[in-house]
Amino acid sequence: MSIKEEYSRRDFLKIAIAASGGIFAPASTMANVVAESPSKNLEQPLLPKRPFGKTGVNVSMLALGGYFDALNNQPLLKEAIRLGVTYWEKAGRDYGYGYYFKSNPDDRKNVFLSAKTDRKNPKLIEQDLDDILQILHTSYIDFFMIHAVDNIDCLNSEIKSWVEQAKAKNKVRFFGFSTHTNMEECMIQASKLSWIDGIMTSYNYRLMHTEQMKRAIEACAKAGIALTAFKSQAVVLNPAGTIGIESETALKLTDPFLKKGFTLQQAKLKAIWENPYIASICSLMPNMTILLSNVAAALDRKELSLN
Repeated sequence: MSIKEEYSRRDFLKIAIAASGGIFAPASTMANVVAESPSKNLEQPLLPKRPFGKTGVNVSMLALGGYFDALNNQPLLKEAIRLGVTYWEKAGRDYGYGYYFKSNPDDRKNVFLSAKTDRKNPKLIEQDLDDILQILHTSYIDFFMIHAVDNIDCLNSEIKSWVEQAKAKNKVRFFGFSTHTNMEECMIQASKLSWIDGIMTSYNYRLMHTEQMKRAIEACAKAGIALTAFKSQAVVLNPAGTIGIESETALKLTDPFLKKGFTLQQAKLKAIWENPYIASICSLMPNMTILLSNVAAALDRKELSLN
């Protein structure tokens, strides 16, 4: 059964309107749209996968992440599985993912699960990891990160030793860090460390074309380090707290995709996906992640249109 057969024009309009209605659309609104969308299983997930660096694992090109009320949006998580959004990032102490895995234990093996700690001390990192495992009702984390690294010196020999032990205990499959300050230097230095499997970094139209970021991306790609982009929308708020006017740079970047029928938010994702070294994009606006993946992937395959 094709996507055309499964999604009527009315269903698509509901999804497209919800997805393009703004980055800050309520998660409850999105969950309602998901609940009204067709419930039949797809012959194959909509969202393609890419290699997660040199690990041998493939992950969905869009990741479900950030802070949101997953506990009260369980249908959104089920729809993520159905559409192939199977890279999930745990932020904060939201118990929603854990409740989902407890209720749907068979789905755990289908999810590439990541989580973060703010700690830099191995003993405290271990405590955080054990707490996270309990919260998420799982025995392991696929990709465990130290959050907000701005200087690679924190990834010392003690951390390396802890990582080796955590992997030996099967608590962690892959290890790395997230960064949104001094990203390029951290990435370049990390490319020299053989024990870093992945990095989650700020990456968007304001950053992707700078020479320093290009060098950082290439260094990680050469080292086989998986790259996950976040802050993909590069939203700038004006003093009133509303979204400001997009710059000419953004418009030039997104215009080719807008002409193909993508929304501005989808076009920004597509621009990032043009770089084959980006394994996935982790949306920090998860209220629209699922529906964006649905519309963007279907449009990309030319399996869905308004005609």
